[in-house]
Amino acid sequence: MARYNNITCQGIEILADALNNNTTLEMLNLFNNNISDKGVYYLTKILSLNNSNLKILFLGENQITDTGAQYLSEMLKKNQTLIQLGLSTNKISDQGVIVLANTLAHYNTTLEELHLWGNKLISDTCIDSLADMLVYNRTLNELVLFDCNISNTSKKRLQEVVQPKKYFRLFL
Repeated sequence: MARYNNITCQGIEILADALNNNTTLEMLNLFNNNISDKGVYYLTKILSLNNSNLKILFLGENQITDTGAQYLSEMLKKNQTLIQLGLSTNKISDQGVIVLANTLAHYNTTLEELHLWGNKLISDTCIDSLADMLVYNRTLNELVLFDCNISNTSKKRLQEVVQPKKYFRLFL
């Protein structure tokens, strides 16, 4: 784990190079560092190659914006190993969620858990995209959205969409 280490995008560039062809590391927890969108770029560039066995990636509290969400979305179209992605308490807005939701609805078949809690810029604007993702994605079984700016009406809509999915966990 490399959480709370004040790792910057320069440190992530070095770490990303080490991840290339690493077949033993399955979890990387970079919670509460300073990697930013540029650091996400370096990570996603390597993870798009499918040369690692990384299954769990936590990037919470890293000042990641919609630009970083776009990089992650492009990586998720190619990556075949990642099953958990934690993006809590960043600066991702509806725009970033829409991009991620579209990828998960139509291109990714491996991610099982997505954590977006604490992103205060997420609001009702992205609910249609999230609902579509929940309808079309067959592998995602957990979505965490609490402590965002989503209305009760939109929360109810998401709950209704996942109701037929017997084992789906939705945290609002």
